[in-house]
Amino acid sequence: MKIFFYAMISGILFLPVFLMAQDAHNAHNAPTDNVLLNESFFTDGVYFTLSDLQQHKPSVSKEQLFKSTIDNSNFSIGQWAGTQNLFYFDSEGVKRKLSRDSLWGYVENGTLALSACCNENNNNSTYLLNDSTYTNYFSALDTLFSLADEAGLKVILLIRMHPLFHTTEIHFEKMAKQFKNTSALMAYDLFNEPLYFDTLEREKKDVYEIVNRWQKIKNEYAPHQLSTIGMTGVREVLEWDPNILNVDFLSFHPYEYEPNQVMSEIYWYGKYVKKPWMIGETGIPADNDSVSYDAQKIFAEKTLNQTYNCGGIGYSWWQFRDVNWMDFHQDFLGVVKRAGSTQLPDGNIEYGEAKPLNDVIKGFNSKKEKTNCVKPDNYYNYSRNDYYKIYGKLINEKGEPIEGGIILAWSEDWSQSYHSVSKSDGSFELYSQYPFYHWKASATNYSMVRGDINQNNVVIDNNGKSKKVNMGNLTLTPLNF
Repeated sequence: MKIFFYAMISGILFLPVFLMAQDAHNAHNAPTDNVLLNESFFTDGVYFTLSDLQQHKPSVSKEQLFKSTIDNSNFSIGQWAGTQNLFYFDSEGVKRKLSRDSLWGYVENGTLALSACCNENNNNSTYLLNDSTYTNYFSALDTLFSLADEAGLKVILLIRMHPLFHTTEIHFEKMAKQFKNTSALMAYDLFNEPLYFDTLEREKKDVYEIVNRWQKIKNEYAPHQLSTIGMTGVREVLEWDPNILNVDFLSFHPYEYEPNQVMSEIYWYGKYVKKPWMIGETGIPADNDSVSYDAQKIFAEKTLNQTYNCGGIGYSWWQFRDVNWMDFHQDFLGVVKRAGSTQLPDGNIEYGEAKPLNDVIKGFNSKKEKTNCVKPDNYYNYSRNDYYKIYGKLINEKGEPIEGGIILAWSEDWSQSYHSVSKSDGSFELYSQYPFYHWKASATNYSMVRGDINQNNVVIDNNGKSKKVNMGNLTLTPLNF
């Protein structure tokens, strides 16, 4: 199947959220025919975390809830969850207020409802999980797909699979059957950013088998639509190795945490990823004060051209419009600012004005001749750190060098990290401004190895200022599946 390069003028990656009941008890080993959402399974109460649900221990019971100073009689948990102030009494009888962001969900009469965030004002909504919800959800998606079709857009739908919960696979089957002939639905994003949202450490073979299972569902029930997984970037190679994922294309989400990081990551995708790939998310914020619109425009132009020249099949900016989430990075990523208004070709007035980066996307020529995939001069050391260095060599079992491997290391408390890439001779040098204590290393289609750094092995470099640790040869084993 040939996938044509496209640039989405709106920068929208459609992410409708559907929250389904998750099989939280013994989920990893539960047989298909035993996944039942019956009244005896979940314990009624309010849950602050998924962990509480998995242990069948409500964070707050129905008896602890407080709804109103005027009338506090005969209210349901659902009615309480819909109030402006989520008051409850803790185990010592002290009245407390729950932040709505901390409300993971609740169970009432055996039915699980989850809290979903967010809309323009960061508000939450709660969705009950039953047949009626599916009917309403499918209807809402029909409307979304129709609007996308009218606008000439194709939708990538985040399906939110989860390796631990078989009920997400049941949900995917229903979705695939329902929309198998919907032409506006281009692809299903099966799992978003495993590096952040798959909290368990996994062997690559485990990941391989999980994704194969998901792809089998897609191929059986939606053979004319595509599948993808949203990857944070090169660090995913440690577990969710891009070349072992049985999906139709990959969607990478690089951001500029360090200078030239996005350009460097795109170079790596073009050189080492053997499956079709696109940039599914990227961006830098701009308010034309702290960061100029021109800087945002230049970033868009550089990274869009880099994607095209490095072999990417698509490019999508995150996000469509600036928001007000009280975080600079999130608030000003949009291609449309919140201020002002714009008259559309049909005469309607839409609030907000397009930022200059729109000109880059609208004017992009996807038929132009490709040029070089640029390797930035700081590709191996984004921030040009020089205080602390670990160095060594990645080799295979035959002693041969491994190029393009990823070495990732952390500070003592795991709160800070840097990564680097091995060179053609297998050598690597990973720099930071603080001591490293823990590390992992892998390469695509190879195993992952890890360890801790003995600070007794630290030596002072010849310059008398920087410190270094020789890691020696790190041997990676080729995957055999």
